Amino acid sequence: RFHSEEPGAGGNGDPLQDVRLEDSIGLMNRDNFEYLIVTLLNTISEEKKVVISFEDIHWMDVDSISILISILSRIDPKKIMFVFTCRNEVIHSLENFYIFVKNCRKIESIELSRYTRSEVEGFIHKARPNAPVSKEILDRIYAETEGNTFFLAEYMNALNSPKDINIMTAKMQDIIESKFLDMSKEEKKVSEITSLFDNGAPLFIFTELLQKDELEILDLIESLENRSILGETGNDNSLRVQFTHRKLREFQYMSLTHVRKNVLHNKVARFLESRLGNDSRNLDVYYQIAYHFENANNIVDFLRYKIKILNVNLDFSHERFPVLRFDSKFYNQFDFDDKRIKKKIYELEEILEKIKATGEETLDVLNLEMSVLHIKGRYMIRRGAYEEGLKCIRAMMEIAQDVMSRDFIIEGCKQTILYCIQTNCTDMMMKYINYGYELAREQNSSVNIGVFKRYEAVYHSMAGDPVTAEGLIKECLDLFSQPTRSSNQYVLHTAACFDEMGGIKKIRGELTEALGCYEKAIALCEQRNVWISISLFYTHAGEIAYWLGKYDLAREYFEKALDVYNRIKYNAGQPIAEAYMALILPSFI
Repeated sequence: RFHSEEPGAGGNGDPLQDVRLEDSIGLMNRDNFEYLIVTLLNTISEEKKVVISFEDIHWMDVDSISILISILSRIDPKKIMFVFTCRNEVIHSLENFYIFVKNCRKIESIELSRYTRSEVEGFIHKARPNAPVSKEILDRIYAETEGNTFFLAEYMNALNSPKDINIMTAKMQDIIESKFLDMSKEEKKVSEITSLFDNGAPLFIFTELLQKDELEILDLIESLENRSILGETGNDNSLRVQFTHRKLREFQYMSLTHVRKNVLHNKVARFLESRLGNDSRNLDVYYQIAYHFENANNIVDFLRYKIKILNVNLDFSHERFPVLRFDSKFYNQFDFDDKRIKKKIYELEEILEKIKATGEETLDVLNLEMSVLHIKGRYMIRRGAYEEGLKCIRAMMEIAQDVMSRDFIIEGCKQTILYCIQTNCTDMMMKYINYGYELAREQNSSVNIGVFKRYEAVYHSMAGDPVTAEGLIKECLDLFSQPTRSSNQYVLHTAACFDEMGGIKKIRGELTEALGCYEKAIALCEQRNVWISISLFYTHAGEIAYWLGKYDLAREYFEKALDVYNRIKYNAGQPIAEAYMALILPSFI
């Protein structure tokens, strides 16, 4: 060490410096090095202008950046130009560099955006002018690369080889892995949880799984945002966190062990399930829960939610008066394509067979089997495949009787009754009405009691006894109109009773009274914003208005009915509305 004193300081010669010899040599070497580089660059630039490129300066250490700043301050920018490339992220080691160049106004920042869909297509066509690429391949490449130049180059290489283009090359993995270096343990957990979600992870998931408050979670997320690993999406009410590129998510997810994936997916699914509460018809959440149970290899619960999802669809399309209340955006999620429904039912049967092949015969599995039989049975009955439909419903009822499940037995009675209505089979109908009515009374279920009473009214109407039918409908109305029964399901059942009453009045030739009944059903639905069955009520009201000669009113009802049919893809009664509109429109031309 060198030890130096300055005489006269306090009269005692206090030590002011204590400098290591190797540090002094290092400083002298650095000064010499900088002087040598600057002299060399200035000498060269006297003859020709010089452009020097530094790639990936985010990897520079602090000393190298300090030397670079010193060199930049001592050269002539008109003769020597530097080009730097750097990741678009917050890099603390470069902060002094940014401050220097901005203050000196010696830098122009150019941010390179990702290629658009059309630019990717143009890039590929120019790179392969003699090798056309199909639209399907172009779409896949853009989806996988999201316009990132590096990934695009890797996929171009894949196109020139026999490999599948859906790839994660070793070079890709190396580059992506470098972004995940020096991540703290807690940041890694945030990254892992985010990778479980294909459409972004909600903030509440992190607070639940990591058992930290929101501020701590936000600090971790912000740190990963600064590195351009994660980004925020959504709004203040539904903040979601997702990777800035799908390949980052793919890499992180690949890095998870099989066991860790199962555990995390299962935890997420259970937590989402616990948040459902009384919201038993939230299709968006159902899809999310099913996705996580599937990826957790929890096929029992996966099947349970697959059934729930299909049931919402089929309740909507296969029930005459489905007890559902959603907005039009929700309705548009439904797809009633016959092939699609058949495929979904087949998928349920396949998953059920896998579960049963394990030898698992718990009550939960039997409940799932009954649910699958119920879905398939009512679908077949609606499609006119009565023998196969009834076979499924009877098999469901046999299991239900063995495990003493009143709910499934009651559903079996309802489906058999609906079969009888479709086929005008009154002999069997009353047997199942009485059976279902007895079980509903044992359950003390006012809704089911009213439903079977309404079915009994339909039976008497079919049997040519409208007086008895009308009396039963009035009993239903008294039951559903009690003050304690004001929920949407009671309101819709009340509207259904008015619709049935309208049908009875129509049979008796009391058309004005029939129109009044249908208008009461419409008013109830409009008050509660129930937009499914109202289309059928509009159709019935339009039909009666037509026969009363009120063509303007009939047209108004049919137009309203068709508007709802077009918005929600619900077609019960749609052919009737279209047929009457065909009769009415010529008179308005």
